[in-house]
Amino acid sequence: LYNITCYYLNSQNYSASSSTYYVNVTADATAPSVTGLTETPTDPATYSYGQVYEFNATVTDASSISVVRLEFNGTNYTATNLAGDVYNVTITGLSANTSGYNYRWYANDTYGNMNGSETGTYIINKAVPQGSISGTSPITYGTAGDVQGTETNNGDSDVSYVLYRDSVSVSNPDTATLAVGTYNYVYNATSGTNYTANASLDTFALTVNQALSSVNLTLDNTQGNVTILQGSTIDLNCSTISGDSGAILELYNNGTLINSGTSPLGNSTAFSNPGLYN
Repeated sequence: LYNITCYYLNSQNYSASSSTYYVNVTADATAPSVTGLTETPTDPATYSYGQVYEFNATVTDASSISVVRLEFNGTNYTATNLAGDVYNVTITGLSANTSGYNYRWYANDTYGNMNGSETGTYIINKAVPQGSISGTSPITYGTAGDVQGTETNNGDSDVSYVLYRDSVSVSNPDTATLAVGTYNYVYNATSGTNYTANASLDTFALTVNQALSSVNLTLDNTQGNVTILQGSTIDLNCSTISGDSGAILELYNNGTLINSGTSPLGNSTAFSNPGLYN
């Protein structure tokens, strides 16, 4: 321990004074020790949007620590002393990196001794995207479908989500009016920086059932029962109110087919005998 003193000698107008400081020369030439590297979540991690990553190291020195830093993927972070000899760096917003992020811990003591030998690699694997398909099944022909694929994968700006109907891509939601039948939907995702490809986030089967047809029947231009005189000839007409274009109509008189064809359909019929005709 060396004391250094500055003296002001007594002069005509000022009295004597002095100031003393000490130089403490230490024999410490040893760099700090950096051990006990930990990572949270543990390596390898899986990508999660907004995940907080904790990197800790235990740093000890014969004298005292000046600064501890973490160089992570080329960026320097000053570590915080959590408790005792444990130092921490917290990082957020990391993307998936299957090759791994390289990092190195640095520690300096108050005498300028530095340790930068502790290194590590941190791997973040891609996550598997998730999604679902919603819709109502069965529906009746003539009703527009409403099948929609939905995903909530944050950090997926470079991922494409596609809805397929019977292996053909369709709009999402798919609101097409479909013919009677069963349609198989698949919702998939392409790969991106943070997510793997997923050829089947979800599947859905849409069944379209037949709608009820309806016809219009007139007897002598009347929609209802009629009474006529024996020997009269009247028109018996039927037509489609709702049904497929080109569908076949059949007209029966007391169970006997008297005409068939596409709408409209008519037949002039003579009733020679009295009775009830259905």
